[in-house]
Amino acid sequence: MDNRNNIPIPDTSGSDGSQIQAQSIPNLITDKPLESLHMVKTIEGLASTHSKALGGEVASALIAGATSQIANDYQEIKRKYNQLEEKFEIQRNKLEEERIKNAILSEKIRSESRNKHLKNLTITIGTSLVGLGIYLSRTSLDRYAFGAFGFGTLL
Repeated sequence: MDNRNNIPIPDTSGSDGSQIQAQSIPNLITDKPLESLHMVKTIEGLASTHSKALGGEVASALIAGATSQIANDYQEIKRKYNQLEEKFEIQRNKLEEERIKNAILSEKIRSESRNKHLKNLTITIGTSLVGLGIYLSRTSLDRYAFGAFGFGTLL
């Protein structure tokens, strides 16, 4: 219970509407990930000084060129990957649409087969009632004959 007494009360929570947006943050440095690869810049900088640490003038130029080529290849592969990813997303959306259509059509087929039996039953009963109506009209029960004939035709 002593711990509850030690919890500080916030001075301004911002929930009363008095919170304001910060003007600027001076220490914030934005990152530019697509600007270039830092390793390439570093190696090219070292190669431009003809540092013996990289094996001399020829070796440093070779290393800088190879690194630059690898960086260009990497950027190209990354661009192609993004294009393929967009195409993949489009294809995935189309696949989902087709799956939905497939499910709807499958349900229609199943309901049609269920309704087929009911339709056949009503056709049989309707035909029987029409036949009964014709039979009753011959036996002088016209009131019942017209009812049976009309209901059978309706079915």
